[in-house]
Amino acid sequence: DALTEWLTEIWAADELEAVGPKPRQKALFTGPPGGGKTTLAHHLAARLKLPLVNVRSDRLIDAYIGSTGRNIGGLFDLAAASEKVVLFIDEFDSLGLKRRKAQQGAEDERNSSVNTLLQRMENYDGFLIAASNMADAIDEAIWRRFDIQITIALPGQGERERILARYLVPYKLPS
Repeated sequence: DALTEWLTEIWAADELEAVGPKPRQKALFTGPPGGGKTTLAHHLAARLKLPLVNVRSDRLIDAYIGSTGRNIGGLFDLAAASEKVVLFIDEFDSLGLKRRKAQQGAEDERNSSVNTLLQRMENYDGFLIAASNMADAIDEAIWRRFDIQITIALPGQGERERILARYLVPYKLPS
């Protein structure tokens, strides 16, 4: 329901902007592994007729001081300079971990990267979807940067059967 409401809002962008508000553009999908967060991001991009830029967090995190922040900045610069896209960051908790008082240089660097992420998310004017299996690990300030948070549970038995039936339609299976 939340996703349908969000899509309706996006499709009515012109009508909304005529009276003031803009549609929400940043979403956080949380839930256990295997729930379909990545698949949902792909489907959302397809419904919006926009390319999905699928970013793996491990490609942004670097061991050298300042490199992770530069990589995050470069990603958002590239996304902002591109035609409209849906920017999807998987395993988001590895980038947006809760900040804590730095006891070592590595913690100070991680806090700095989180601050960069906060600033870049705040200023990004495109579609952003982040996915995490560990919602409790994400910094509270980052949570506030998302316009919508959707928890995706594992599908139940009936839902699994409908998913299988839908994807197996092209194949002839014995009864």
